[in-house]
Amino acid sequence: MVSRIICCALLLYIVSCQKKPREGVAVVVNGYEIPTAQVMQTAELLRESMVAAYPEKAVEGIGNELLAGAAQQLIAHRLLLEEAQKLGITTDSAAVDSMYDMLRSRVPDQASFERELIKMGETKESLREQISEGMRLEQLMKRLFASGRQVDSQECREFYEKNKDKYTGTARIRASQIFLPFTDSMPETEKQALHTSAAEIRHKIESGTPFAECAKKHSKGPGALDGGDIGWFKKGDLKKELEEPLYQMKKGETSDIISTGIGLFILQKTDEEAEKQLPYEEVAERVRFLLEIRERNRQIGDHLDSLQKLAKIEFVDTSLAQAPRLSPELLQGLPQ
Repeated sequence: MVSRIICCALLLYIVSCQKKPREGVAVVVNGYEIPTAQVMQTAELLRESMVAAYPEKAVEGIGNELLAGAAQQLIAHRLLLEEAQKLGITTDSAAVDSMYDMLRSRVPDQASFERELIKMGETKESLREQISEGMRLEQLMKRLFASGRQVDSQECREFYEKNKDKYTGTARIRASQIFLPFTDSMPETEKQALHTSAAEIRHKIESGTPFAECAKKHSKGPGALDGGDIGWFKKGDLKKELEEPLYQMKKGETSDIISTGIGLFILQKTDEEAEKQLPYEEVAERVRFLLEIRERNRQIGDHLDSLQKLAKIEFVDTSLAQAPRLSPELLQGLPQ
């Protein structure tokens, strides 16, 4: 009777210990513990990537959805590493050393490099391990993609035909300039003399002297040797004080003298192109690249789903279990 009581008490103690969340652990994948701090760090990295693509999201904090996405990324990372190990995929230590040295060379000196490691919460050894993991995953992905479905030319063509409106060339203009620069120390009298020179140059152009000839002779800016040609521009490429008159001019027209903080400009609109439909031949590589990314995301997503079904995943922090699927987009940072 006493032994039964002891066994029951021991069983209850073990069960209670199993149900109690482990402090600092967010998820357990096949016995491997993912710390809460790592989930937070990954969520912050994901947020930074989102803000880089969509600056308006800078005001948003790290919500539950982003935390769940970070957890899913870490789960995916762990499952793929385990698969790479099962398949016997290894890395060459020389390749790891080479990548490590390349990262080290981007920082001015050893002290600065070590400070950066501390900021990231890394050590030299942990950084090398991350490099090694990345190389193993890259080899695993290559194996997966090599056996997957390939995107063919007919599929690319059909996608283009259904999405033609997304492939248009931006309206743009071509311009030439004559530039007479100011200097910070230039006296007002010299600036006035420049205005006089600019007026004389413009009068020559209006009287029939070719713009290119005047640019070669008088311009001090880019394109002078090419007759003042400064190339093609779309809206937003040029400063407002230069862009506005150009877009109001007709092809072949010459502007008035434009005074800016750095000097005087005389502009000529030499050509213009309206927004136009781009032919398939010009965008074929872009279409193929997009479809290959989508296909790879599908392959990775399906593969991760199969790994997840076989894995034992315990969400110690149950709020992280809301994401329905391991996301290849999060894993690779690829567009949908």
